[in-house]
This record gives sequence, C-alpha cells and structure tokens, in this order.
Amino acid sequence: MWNYIILLSNMRNLLFVILNTLFPIECISCGTKGLDICDACIENILPPKEQNYPWITSFGNYHDLIIKDIMWHIKSQPNNRATTILADAFGKMVKNRPEYPDSWILVPIPISDKRFRERGYNQAELLAEYFGKTFHLKVAKNALIKTHHTNKQGTSKTREDRMENIKNSFGVYKKSQQLIAGKNCILIDDITTTGSTLIEARELLLRAGANKVLAWTIAN
Repeated sequence: MWNYIILLSNMRNLLFVILNTLFPIECISCGTKGLDICDACIENILPPKEQNYPWITSFGNYHDLIIKDIMWHIKSQPNNRATTILADAFGKMVKNRPEYPDSWILVPIPISDKRFRERGYNQAELLAEYFGKTFHLKVAKNALIKTHHTNKQGTSKTREDRMENIKNSFGVYKKSQQLIAGKNCILIDDITTTGSTLIEARELLLRAGANKVLAWTIAN
C-alpha cells in the first residue's frame, strides 16, 4: 500500500517537472519565470485607496496595473496558485486577525447561475477557501445566494445605478440561517468600488441575525 502511495507521489512530482519544463510558470503581471505572482510584483502593489467604510479592508488599489492584471486573470480562469499567493499576502497585511475563530465565518459574495455557467466557478469562493486556510476560519459557501441575475456592476456609471442594480438580488439560504445567527461574518469579494454589493450583502446578513459583518477584498 505504502509503495503504491509513494509511486503515485513520485509520478505526480515527475509530471509537475515535465509540465513546468514544457510550460514554465510565469508571473501574471511581469512575465518573470517561477511563480504566478512574483515577490517583486506583490511588494510593488499600490496600497488601497482610502475606504469610505471602516468595516471594509482591501489589499491593493484596483488602478494599479499589477493588481488589474492579476484580477483579470483570476476572473478568466480558476488559478489556485495565484489565489494562494494573494491570500498569503493579504494574511500578512491584516494585523487585527479575528479573535476566537469559532465565532467567525467567511461568506463569499455569490454569483448568479447564469454567471456561474459562463465562468464555471466563483472567484470570491476560491478566495474565501484560501482565506479560510490562512486565517483558520470556516467558509460558509452557501450562506448567501444570488436570487436573480444582474448586470455586471462595472457597467453601472454611478453609485446610485450600482445600488439599484444590486438591490434585492441576494438572499439567505434557509439552511444557513442558524449558521449566521449570532456569528461574526466576513464577506469575501475580489473587487469593491462604491461598496454597493458589500453594503447590500452586509445588511442582509445583519437582518438574518449576524452579530457583526466585515468585508475583505483584494482591491478597491
């Protein structure tokens, strides 16, 4: 049995070496070989803009070309390696880690079924999974659901348009209500601009009985 496990492990390692030789990993932003996001790019990401809402924490500034390259890449394909690097970098930045992890849950912002069929995954869910590993927090994937499809927030020109576009588009999954009640929740999303999506989701979680709701995003 152990010989079989060792053989499988060796085969996986050999396959990784072959694939990495034929298709070397390059930094998404600068093209340097080695990692999906190189250390230099992580260090050079511009800090986030001043946030209007103290309960939202972001890692970088979306107008930064490095962050923009990374986020467009993650939106187009589920790159677990890049997501892990981002979660690790975010974890090092966040100093005030949640006390008593059992009282906190991570809640990814959901996408509609239509968007999921188009993309094949939810990038906020991927981020939440790796944040969960980094901070040792439970991820409540289905706590929130998207009740109907909406236009992409980036297509709305004003804050009022964004608020109207996202209004009443989320719901709380019935089986998750007991999980949310009395808990501290951290919403996870890739990008926030006006905060409209996070505000809508936060209010819904608070109405469902959440004790406190924060939000973490990669960029603002």
